[in-house]
Amino acid sequence: IRKSVINNIVDVSEIIAKSKEYTEIIKRKVMICTLARLSPPKALDKLILAAKILKDQGYDFEVWILGIGPLYEEFKVLIAKNDLNDVIKLLGFFANPYPILKQADIFVCTSIVEGFPIAISEALVLGLPVVATNIPAVSEILENGIYGVLTESTVEDIAQKLALLITDVNVRRTYSTKSLVRSEQLFQLQNQLRNYYNVFCDNNIVS
Repeated sequence: IRKSVINNIVDVSEIIAKSKEYTEIIKRKVMICTLARLSPPKALDKLILAAKILKDQGYDFEVWILGIGPLYEEFKVLIAKNDLNDVIKLLGFFANPYPILKQADIFVCTSIVEGFPIAISEALVLGLPVVATNIPAVSEILENGIYGVLTESTVEDIAQKLALLITDVNVRRTYSTKSLVRSEQLFQLQNQLRNYYNVFCDNNIVS
């Protein structure tokens, strides 16, 4: 039996248009952002503890966490316990997160399991450098680390990879360009439609 996999349609034009809307939330320093449900599979406790390592090492940065979920109160406690209230912002849910997301210098994903990583896809569309744990779905979309920085699922490695991008603007620029290239490869509308036609039609009718 011949099998094919088609990824979710990502509406590039809508994401870009919405990212241009006004927001009062403005970054003030190198900003690491994630967009995720605050639930165990997203492993955001690792991001919080990685931020603790980075702060203790003297890095100047902030972390914005967009999303809600059952671990919200637990994360508030963890942030306070590690003296990170000046570093990490739990911003909650936004119907349109893109004007905030596009300000990020680094997008991070600490998930231990993903189906199709929609938030990473959105980060690629906005040209954000991506740091993400090396799990199958993530490795596939980042092509084994060509289009983003892959980390082990450990606090120490997440901190180490984030430190590289915090300190080196040229590395960030390189991965920003790679994100846009990967977005064009995966989400350009004609390419997405061609994939559907190839699966559902006997002949490739999209030239």
